[in-house]
Amino acid sequence: MRILMLHNRYQQLGGEDISTRNEAALLRDGGHEVELVEYDNEEVDRIGSLRAAARAIWSAPAVADVSARLRGKDFDVLHVQNYLPLISPAVHHAAKRLGVTTVQALRNYRLTCSGAQLYRDDKPCFTCVGKFAPWDGIRHRCYRNSRAGSATITGMIAVHKMLGTWTRKVDALIAVSDYVRGIYEKAGFPADRLYAKPNVVAAADAPPAPVRARQIAYVGRLSHEKGCDTLIDAWKAAGIDRAELVMVGDGPSMSDLRARAEGTPGILFTGRLPPHRALDVMRASMALVIPSKWGEPFPRTGVEAYACGTPVFGADSGGIGELFHKGQGGALFPAGDTAALARLIARLFADETWARGLRDEATALFQTRFSPPAVLALTEEIYGKARAMTKMRP
Repeated sequence: MRILMLHNRYQQLGGEDISTRNEAALLRDGGHEVELVEYDNEEVDRIGSLRAAARAIWSAPAVADVSARLRGKDFDVLHVQNYLPLISPAVHHAAKRLGVTTVQALRNYRLTCSGAQLYRDDKPCFTCVGKFAPWDGIRHRCYRNSRAGSATITGMIAVHKMLGTWTRKVDALIAVSDYVRGIYEKAGFPADRLYAKPNVVAAADAPPAPVRARQIAYVGRLSHEKGCDTLIDAWKAAGIDRAELVMVGDGPSMSDLRARAEGTPGILFTGRLPPHRALDVMRASMALVIPSKWGEPFPRTGVEAYACGTPVFGADSGGIGELFHKGQGGALFPAGDTAALARLIARLFADETWARGLRDEATALFQTRFSPPAVLALTEEIYGKARAMTKMRP
C-alpha cells in the first residue's frame, strides 16, 4: 500500500511524535510505501495566533498541500496523526474528493474535550462527553487556561461535527486503547469505524538485563495528573534501604516534587533525558511505575519497559490496565492509593523470585501483544477494513 501520513509536531518532542515516526518506520519495514509529512509548530510564530486559530478549524494551506500530494501519487490511504493546529481535520475532505481511504489516529480525547485530558480541577471530568461540543471548556479555560484557545478547539469540534467529517469523510478512527475507543463511542462517534491499536514501540536493541540495579523508575512529564506525588509518598512509605527511585522527566510540578522528596534518601531527579537514555534507565530498573490519576489513554512508556524486560506497576486509570494480560507483566493499584503502591514496591525488593517472574512476563507480553510484527498485523487489518469502507461509500 501507498500511505500518506500527516503529523503536526509538538513544540517539544513527545510520545505522539515518537509513536508517529515509529509507525511510519514499521509500515516501511512491512513493505509499504510511506510518505511522512510533518508540519512544524514554529510556523505558528510566523503566521500569528489568529491565523493559526483559523487554520486549526479549517486549514486551507494544508488542504491544498495534501490535495497536490494525493494527485501527484496514487496513494491508497491518508493517515492523519496529530492535526492541531496547522493541518486540521479538513484534509479528510480533500482526500475523500479524490477517493482516497481516510484514517484518523485518536491518541487523546481532543475531539470531545477541549483540554484533551478529561481531567479538570485535579479530578477526572466527563462533563462534555456526548455533547455536541465542549462548550463548558470555554468557561473553564480547559485548553492551556485560555478562553480564546478553548473557544478555537470548541469551534473546530463543532464545525467538523456539522460537516459530518467523522461520520462521512473518515473510514477508520484508530484509538490507542479500548478505553479511548469506548470514550469516543460514548461521545457519539461511529462504532463501526472505531478501532483500538497500541502505540508502536521498536524492539529493544539489547536483551533484557539479567541483573537489575536496586532501583525503580518513573519516566514522563512531572505534573499533578501524572500522580508523581503518589509515587514519592509511596517510596517514602516503603522505606527501602540502599535503593533509588529515579524520576526521569521535567514539568510544572518539578519544584513541588523536589520539595516533597527533600530529606528522603534515594530519590533522584534526572530532568529530561534523550529517549535512548530514558530507555537505559528502564533497562536497568526493577520496575517502571505509571501512577497517573487522569485517564491515561495508553502509556507508550509501559510498552517500552516491556521491550526492555522491565515490569510495570500501573494505576488503574484509563487505558493503563490494558498493558497487562491476566495479571501478568506487573501489577495494578488503585489510582492515588499510596499504601497499595508502597506494598508493591516493598514486595518487589523483598521477593526476588516474584521480581524475576515479572520480568519474564514482561518480555513475553511484548513479544506476543506489543512487538512490531504484532502491531503491524493489526494495522494492516484496520487499513483493510477502512479500504472496504471506502468502497461501500457512494
